[in-house]
Amino acid sequence: MKYPAFFALLLLFGSFFAQAQNHCGTPSQKSLWLSKFQQNPANFSQPEADTTFYIPMTVHLLSANSGQNYYDFNKLVASFCQLNEDYAQANIQFYLKGPIHYIANSEYNQHDDVIKGAEMMFANDVPNTLNTYFVSDPAGNCGYNLPYASIAMSKSCAGKGNHTWAHEIGHAFTLPHPFLGWEGDMYNEGDVAPTTVTYDYTFFKDTLILDTLIIDTAFVELVDGSNCSIAADGFCDTAPDYLSYRWLCDESNNSPFMATDPTGQKFEVDGSLYMSYSADACQSRFSDDQITAMRAYILDKHPEYLADNQTPLPALSAEPVTLLSPINETLSDPNYSKLIWTSAGSSAKYRVIATRATDFSELALDTIISDTSIVISNLFDQFNYYWRVQPFNDYSFCTPISATGKFKADAATVSIYNKKDTQWHLFPTYSQRASTLQLTGNQPLTRDIDIRITDMTGRVLQQQKLPKGNTHYTITLSEKIKKGIYIISGTEHTRWLFQEKLMVY
Repeated sequence: MKYPAFFALLLLFGSFFAQAQNHCGTPSQKSLWLSKFQQNPANFSQPEADTTFYIPMTVHLLSANSGQNYYDFNKLVASFCQLNEDYAQANIQFYLKGPIHYIANSEYNQHDDVIKGAEMMFANDVPNTLNTYFVSDPAGNCGYNLPYASIAMSKSCAGKGNHTWAHEIGHAFTLPHPFLGWEGDMYNEGDVAPTTVTYDYTFFKDTLILDTLIIDTAFVELVDGSNCSIAADGFCDTAPDYLSYRWLCDESNNSPFMATDPTGQKFEVDGSLYMSYSADACQSRFSDDQITAMRAYILDKHPEYLADNQTPLPALSAEPVTLLSPINETLSDPNYSKLIWTSAGSSAKYRVIATRATDFSELALDTIISDTSIVISNLFDQFNYYWRVQPFNDYSFCTPISATGKFKADAATVSIYNKKDTQWHLFPTYSQRASTLQLTGNQPLTRDIDIRITDMTGRVLQQQKLPKGNTHYTITLSEKIKKGIYIISGTEHTRWLFQEKLMVY
């Protein structure tokens, strides 16, 4: 939905401009859908509880106009991992639908109000997916959700151990705060809560309305539960909560002081819910009724999310991939350094990074590929390089990054290689006498192959046959291979598999 005239009305409203890093910038309100659902859940389709919903996600990473300081990929993967852990209890999981969208726009990256955020979303949202924008400053908040658009997240409020993304997606799936109505108000220890509270959610209706203030009234929930179905969030399995500010819990995940309901009943606020404002360390769950509502909402209001890709790709191993070559400070050709690592499975993609700095700043390589090797060039001669690999796929994000490989770019190690980009890799190509070499491929050999090692005059010094059927072979250098430079090659019938320069020291 487009709003071509809404920017002219921006100055009409000042009720939702930036405050200093609010936890959530979504002034909660109970949607008409949720009100109807809570009145009669039997009127809505309910999926089987053990059926996992896989929700397609489009991720937008924002930076300044210069294109610098996008949200770090490792942190994004950790955020996805945390998000899927948080929603595992609800049998809801999220996967990447399509590529990550990079947007260099300073106004969007640091926007002062949600109207600018709405402009960003209207211009970039991908249909039929749940869109999230990682920005430097989402209107002074850790995050917010616009019911008619998408989710904005602060880069500093995401990652491992942070539940803000889960909280905002809860809003996107119709969940209010458990303290509905207290947004913008301060409950103080010792106060007796009023019977009702009013709140402003002008910019957070199901559609964007700019020319009308929208104020509503909510009943304050009682400890005895007598008004739980009509007060606050309307869920009877979320206890009373009046704390609309960030707070630290005690060791039982409860508030550190007693609150008092309108009848004078004292209680501790439960900080375990993702939709509360307790500190991240306190939060661990959605309530059963919240889960039921979210799943029914997805089924009823967003069936397009479930239209395809409900069979996930195979989960990746929890073990890191192993770097094969070049490692252990070996020498490598500055214009043809082939990085090789073990496979994490047929569905895996790999983020490969390389740098001259031990802290991995100023990356010389930062890319995502589907192969288990990559050639990098234009390296600085006589400099050390460090590299790592992290596997993932569109459904699996809780994968560790590899150990660090180290090699030295040395122009003396000029490579000879198969320009057909063979799928077979030999390593190391800088080796000691009488040592062993490893040969790996992506598919088992369909025929026996002949291995030849020749000196630079073409004289054959070692020859052997490797049997078909495997993807990994060990080649032991014979005593004839002295210190020097050699060519090692492998052929399958009349087809070249690889040809490499071998230096022995």
